[in-house]
Amino acid sequence: MAAFDPQQELPINRLAFAILSLLVLALLPLASLDAQTRGAATTPVAAGATVRAARSGVRVTGRVQSATHDTLVVALEEGDALRLPLADVDTLWRAGRATGRGAAIGALAGGVVLAGFSVLAVQALCETSDCSDDTWKAALGGAAIGAVGGAILGAGLGSLARTWRRVYP
Repeated sequence: MAAFDPQQELPINRLAFAILSLLVLALLPLASLDAQTRGAATTPVAAGATVRAARSGVRVTGRVQSATHDTLVVALEEGDALRLPLADVDTLWRAGRATGRGAAIGALAGGVVLAGFSVLAVQALCETSDCSDDTWKAALGGAAIGAVGGAILGAGLGSLARTWRRVYP
């Protein structure tokens, strides 16, 4: 069996890198840039969504009554309806909840913490010198249970937090 020689693999790696680079460069013009799409806006939000819009340094918050490709009609918190041409809007933000982010953070934190506690418990309760199989089983089981529990708890807490996502421009 021949020993691994990194010098023989180098030309293939360079060729693969060159092909991948050319593919990325060929597809780059297909991606529209922000400056190219600002004038031709599409409807960024649906009716009923809570939005915050800024235009000429003034910020308004309300619920979308109707939306077209160039205009939003927003019911303000005071009860008045405001017609906003998207060409005049500097930024537009849509209100949402942090449920997904909370679930991800909770799953990660819960999995790590419960896996660690499970490993510590197995090591403390091990009566023989060979508990490596039990340690891995405890770590995986603790991580799985902790991830599920943490995701549920994190999603619940995240749903309580309001977030704003920029949707235009």
